[in-house]
Amino acid sequence: RESFESASLRRSTFSDAAKLFDPHLLLPLVQELRHRVPNLRRSDEDLGGIVQRLIAMDGSIFNIASDVAWAIHQRKSNARPGAKVRLDLLLSIETGLVHSFVVSGKGDGGESAAMIGQIVPEKIYIMDRGYMHYALLIAILDAGSDFVLRAKDDAPGFKLQATREL
Repeated sequence: RESFESASLRRSTFSDAAKLFDPHLLLPLVQELRHRVPNLRRSDEDLGGIVQRLIAMDGSIFNIASDVAWAIHQRKSNARPGAKVRLDLLLSIETGLVHSFVVSGKGDGGESAAMIGQIVPEKIYIMDRGYMHYALLIAILDAGSDFVLRAKDDAPGFKLQATREL
């Protein structure tokens, strides 16, 4: 039997847990943390400035009701109806408000392509490995922003230079 430290988390297990987990259960924890640091900018100006720049990036595909005419008329490569839309969302970590979003159909270039036009200067974009697309990363850097990316294990072009303890 594998130990907890060496066991990997299967994608289906994580997806199932996310469907069952009630995010409202985290509210008391978030409120306690906000209470401990009521005005981050006043207590740590540098950290407050970083938090102000953080933008979380994610996308999801949704099946939609058949009465949404434009989605029904979209076609898959096999000419069958493609009644799905994708919501690509940029969320301000500081405020918890939507920074920007794009609604598009499946098969129109993917999450990374949809986000390129949403990039603005002086932000720090936080992304999962689904955004491991060099055109997006270059667009972020060209805009004068930075990114934190959970890269794929086999990402070409990246070489580990150093590790640091948290």
